[in-house]
Amino acid sequence: MVGYKVVLVPPKGDRLDLIVPFDGSLTFNDLTAAVLDRAGKHRSLPSTIRQEWLRLRLGSEDGFMIEPEDTVQDVITSSDVLYILFEEGPDGMVTAAAPPGYYSSLGPAVQIRVVTPVRAHGHEEPQHIPLLQDGLAYSTSTTLDQIKTDVAKHLDLPSYRTSSLGALECHCNFADLLVKRGIWDKFVCKGHVG
Repeated sequence: MVGYKVVLVPPKGDRLDLIVPFDGSLTFNDLTAAVLDRAGKHRSLPSTIRQEWLRLRLGSEDGFMIEPEDTVQDVITSSDVLYILFEEGPDGMVTAAAPPGYYSSLGPAVQIRVVTPVRAHGHEEPQHIPLLQDGLAYSTSTTLDQIKTDVAKHLDLPSYRTSSLGALECHCNFADLLVKRGIWDKFVCKGHVG
């Protein structure tokens, strides 16, 4: 473990200077998660932070850009200073504070954007369409039934339950149908004919 010098410049907040002990054989994505967890103890941070909202710079706010997928020890030394700069997301940042350990505990996760014809026509760029549950990161253990329920709420539609098995629910057959035929029970939209 090496102590890396990091300057975090949060949105609309005071900069925070940190030294973070970290395994340099990991990526800047991993280092960023560790920094955000540590910084969350000292500053209020948005509960949803996407990597594309952050800019990694070497030495200053205007320094050389660093790619999040790069290995830390291949790019910087313990004497260098990494700047992590926030940029506004397309819908603004969510301002609720994230709980300690939130960023590094997510593990493999996905964020979901529900695109309907109305939403697609209402936004020039697809990335400006709001994410499901304000950008909630769904873990790989989330059931399709949970996601379907959240999508129904997001679209102000009645909630549909495909079964009553709850946490023990198996989606093997359902997933197989999605892969083979792309079939998912259709939501009936208000005012939609067809």
